Amino acid sequence: MQWIIDNKEWVFSGFGAIIFSAVVAFFTGKKIKHDIQHVKNSDGNVNIQTGSNSSISVSTNEQEAKESKATSESNPHAKYVDNLSDFFSEVTEERPVEISVAINKDGRALLFYSHPFKVHLRHIEFFCNERRLMFISDRNTSRYFGMPLDETVAQHLEHKASIHLIRLDKDRNPTATGTIELVIYR
Repeated sequence: MQWIIDNKEWVFSGFGAIIFSAVVAFFTGKKIKHDIQHVKNSDGNVNIQTGSNSSISVSTNEQEAKESKATSESNPHAKYVDNLSDFFSEVTEERPVEISVAINKDGRALLFYSHPFKVHLRHIEFFCNERRLMFISDRNTSRYFGMPLDETVAQHLEHKASIHLIRLDKDRNPTATGTIELVIYR
C-alpha cells in the first residue's frame, strides 16, 4: 500500500492505468483489446490506426519507396520524402511499425513506438496547421509520420518543447528511451 502512495503519479497516469488493466485482465482471464488496427491495402501499404490519438501509414511496397525516393531526389524542396519505416530496423510485413502519440495526465507528450531506431534522431518537427509530425535524423534526412494527429493531442503538442520516447517490445513491455526536442512550426 505504501508503494502505491509513493508512486501515485506513475500508477494513476495513463501508463500506470494500462499496466494495472493488464494485471487485472491477466488474473480475470479477460483479453485486453488494443486500440491498434492494421489494414493492408491492395497497393502494398499498411495503414495503422492507433485509436483516437493518431494513426499512421507505412509503405511496404519497395517500388513505391523507390519512386518516392526518385521524386524527392529530383525535387530538393520536397517536404515529405520516403517513408517512416526507413528509420526503424526489424520491420516486416507481418510486424509493421506501430506508433502512437499521447499526452499523459501530467501533460507530458509521449511517443510510443514498436521497433528500434536504426538512425539517430536529431529532433521531431510538428506542423501545427497540418497536425503532422516529421522525424529528422542527425544526417538531416526526414520522414513523415503519416495521418494527422488527433486534434486534442495536436493542441497539447503546440505548447511542448520535447517529447518522451517509449519503446514497446514484441510483448508490448515499455522502456523509456529518452526525450527528444520537438520543433514547432505554426
